[in-house]
Amino acid sequence: MNAKLFLRTIALAAVFAGCASSNGKNSPYFMPYATPEELAKRQSPVPLLPPDSSGNIVFNLQYPSGTKDGGMITSVLDKNSDFKNKYFSKYTDKNNTDWIRISLDASDQGKSPNGSSVRVELAQKTSWAFKGTHSFTYTFFGNCSNVSEAKFTVGQFLARKLPNSNGSATDRPLCRIEVEQGKIVAKIRNYYEADKVDKINGDPIKIELGKWIPSQETTIKIQTEDKKLTIFRDGEKKGSTTFTEKVRSDERNYFKAGIYYQNKDLPQIFTEIFLKNLKIE
Repeated sequence: MNAKLFLRTIALAAVFAGCASSNGKNSPYFMPYATPEELAKRQSPVPLLPPDSSGNIVFNLQYPSGTKDGGMITSVLDKNSDFKNKYFSKYTDKNNTDWIRISLDASDQGKSPNGSSVRVELAQKTSWAFKGTHSFTYTFFGNCSNVSEAKFTVGQFLARKLPNSNGSATDRPLCRIEVEQGKIVAKIRNYYEADKVDKINGDPIKIELGKWIPSQETTIKIQTEDKKLTIFRDGEKKGSTTFTEKVRSDERNYFKAGIYYQNKDLPQIFTEIFLKNLKIE
């Protein structure tokens, strides 16, 4: 283990151990949510989010309502916002580097109407099409109370409001970067029209991105050139594919980053992901 990784591991252990002790021995997690007292000491991470050419923040925040029937809440973020909550706050490491801290309990309540699990995600406000070059780059590290079982999306892009067979419309994921039981993998959908039960036909294309070492910084880049998709990890090209004619060039796509659990049984898993250098081009 190199010195930088060792120091980060020790620092994170202290942070998480402090959270656990302050929340009491009855907590099922070693990294529970911040108490109101702890949260009051934290700062908003909104200044760490990238602005557009006009200085406007390019992301909104989506997070659980905390109740089964309350669904998701969207917080509209702007450059003057000082928003923070137990899901979304700032973390400063021992090197005085600031990170966006995303915290989520897999058994929390409040899903989107079409979601399978809870999520806390930064969602791009604007849209882009498969014309020209578009990319999304971010660096993250994290920790998890059960790495061997946890499955969650840490970055993705979706097409907005594609029609379903029942006449409604749903955002559909085309590419997901998933942490899956200690590995990182890109899952890409060359999808077809929705069938009668609103499922995407065919298995996803998978690009293996290597092992997930939680305390180690990892940089992901998702890049499209027209309909060609390429995935990079830490500057290294890991794989590419081209979307078929079933994926329209004029779809309205948008990027997201955060935690979206893919575990289906509401397990007792607590995860924190720390993000920096988010960049959309």
